[in-house]
Amino acid sequence: MAKPRKSTKAPKVAPKVDAPSLAEAIVNFAWALERDALHKLTHPFAKIVDNAALPAPAETAAEPREAA
Repeated sequence: MAKPRKSTKAPKVAPKVDAPSLAEAIVNFAWALERDALHKLTHPFAKIVDNAALPAPAETAAEPREAA
């Protein structure tokens, strides 16, 4: 019976991370997600919403004037 080969790879060890830096990283990531989500929600529609809130100018509301 053949002997099993010995692994030459180093054992996988999780990197040591102290709790405060991990908590800070999670909070920063969550804050970035929220900021990104708010930007995506407001940015494309900001101009449309602002324009919809404004009353239409008199010239565009009425029929356009003919050139004299």
